[in-house]
Amino acid sequence: MNNNYCLSGTKIVIRRLFKQDTADILSCYEEYNTLFHNPVSAEYLENIFLCGEIWGAYLGGSIIGCCYYFPMDSGFFRNTAFGSALADFTDCTGKYYFMGYMGIKHKNISYGSNCSNLPTESGLYQAFSNVAQMQAFRRGLKYIMHACPVKKSRCAETLFCCGYSLIKIRGLENLVVHYIYVKPVFNEENIYGTDINSEPLKVCLSDTKKVSALLENGYCGVDYSKAENLLYIRRLIAD
Repeated sequence: MNNNYCLSGTKIVIRRLFKQDTADILSCYEEYNTLFHNPVSAEYLENIFLCGEIWGAYLGGSIIGCCYYFPMDSGFFRNTAFGSALADFTDCTGKYYFMGYMGIKHKNISYGSNCSNLPTESGLYQAFSNVAQMQAFRRGLKYIMHACPVKKSRCAETLFCCGYSLIKIRGLENLVVHYIYVKPVFNEENIYGTDINSEPLKVCLSDTKKVSALLENGYCGVDYSKAENLLYIRRLIAD
């Protein structure tokens, strides 16, 4: 199934990818090789093709980004250090759909407003988040979980605008530190709800120790101001 999105005035095509697209997919994740651990390998993709999906964004016939998805209780993922670390604080992984790293071809997209004819990284995140919502709903799952390495995180504002909450900052496989976001597929079943009438705490997002301590003690991130680099945090109602 193909879906067309218009990002920053430019039409891109979002389509599901398959095994024959492996080389293109891997090329989108080369930037993650600078981390201590990059989970995306040919073997990793083989497992995803068996139990999940990979979707790509195309502009003028060339791939500019992709993202992978699978149910969190997939056998291959449960047996990885990455999946095991996420399961440590997740009540029932069978309710979650996992949205993995977004890989992009940086040379083909624009980060600023001077090149409005090119799709932005934020726009791609919105498109791939829409895919996660659609596929989680189709599978009857309750939540979407997304993990992003702190050193590669550039779209916090976009994730909050898409309805995600920041629930943890954790070192996962090889202790690579990640922001971990969750979004309910149905708002009425959200166990990550907060008191919207309370005044949020404002914490500098770069102060990861302070943010992590709050997230471990009954709070979650609900919004972010890029201009001020401030994360807005509220206490969870269910805590």
